[in-house]
Amino acid sequence: MGTDLLIDEEYGIIQRVDESPPPSGFPPFYRFRARWQTLMNSNGEPLMGKVSGGGGYSVDRARARLSAIGEAIERYCSAILSQHHLSKCPKIIDSSLFSDTYLEPQFFASVNVKFRWRTGEFQWTEMRRALTHGFPLLALANIAHFEHANTAVDFATHTVLLVGFDETSNTVLVADTHYPGLQHVKLSSLARAMDTEAFPPLFSGNAWKEVGRVSMLSIEVAIRTALKTNINRMLRPYMEQMGLSAIRKLALSLPTWDQFPRCWNVPLCFYDFSEKRGSGGGAFRYLYAQFLNEASRYLPCLQDIEATTRYTKIADMWRDMARLVYGAARHQDTLSFVKEASIADRIADLEGGVLRDIEKVI
Repeated sequence: MGTDLLIDEEYGIIQRVDESPPPSGFPPFYRFRARWQTLMNSNGEPLMGKVSGGGGYSVDRARARLSAIGEAIERYCSAILSQHHLSKCPKIIDSSLFSDTYLEPQFFASVNVKFRWRTGEFQWTEMRRALTHGFPLLALANIAHFEHANTAVDFATHTVLLVGFDETSNTVLVADTHYPGLQHVKLSSLARAMDTEAFPPLFSGNAWKEVGRVSMLSIEVAIRTALKTNINRMLRPYMEQMGLSAIRKLALSLPTWDQFPRCWNVPLCFYDFSEKRGSGGGAFRYLYAQFLNEASRYLPCLQDIEATTRYTKIADMWRDMARLVYGAARHQDTLSFVKEASIADRIADLEGGVLRDIEKVI
């Protein structure tokens, strides 16, 4: 393979290519990490940042390895810059890179506020300064490193809110979903949680952002903007792995889940993300039903089409499907996957119907 000419521990652009298994409970796939040599810029100084190579992921082993090598070479080529150029590089990454992955940039866009994640090294000095001035911080973190979460499951894109710190105990005060009050998280634990690498298309990389005051011209305009954004992403996604097309693909794939190696891990993973990580269950549909209920105070047309009731029913169906999937895994009942596929198809029909109705009335 020609790419192997690039790999040499002492003289190659890439020092080595490492393979590691997927985390426990994840569907089977291959992942590789291609690592650079120590790089210098044109002034003979070490390159800035923590990027040290590229990652590759695929259900095909050879493609996963090639993907890692290709990404490492791409990053290598873009990193050979003079200090003059490096000094002009932004210290934060445009949120548009992650706008399809995270809810926060979408929310701030709806209220007409520019939002960009800060990334790079763990920037506790800057974070502490913002907290000292009374600005809470949004941060992306892996819950596996939080003692209060009491879990070993990697979930590297969990959003938390940092609201203060305690110098005496060297802890950070964290508001975390589903946990009452403020959690005292060790600074060392927060650093590990924020620095954890995520799987594509998710991103971690010490992402955080201070949150200032938000002044909205009109909450009604913000709600309409948010509704239209979600409708477009669900009905007209730019890739088939998103929106209603993804639900259709789920319905097609469910009857084949028993053919996967370690197949019983797949439905357990589905249940975990649909219920435990789905903001209270129902793959976030209960949360969206609550949003529609509050939004109907400003847009009564949502009441006319019973948007809240219909989305609550959809959330119930997601929960029923998740529980059936979990039961099928526990009892190794492959026939249940066919029943669950019909539920997924019905969900796509109902969700598509209510989204089109919302689009008509707003």
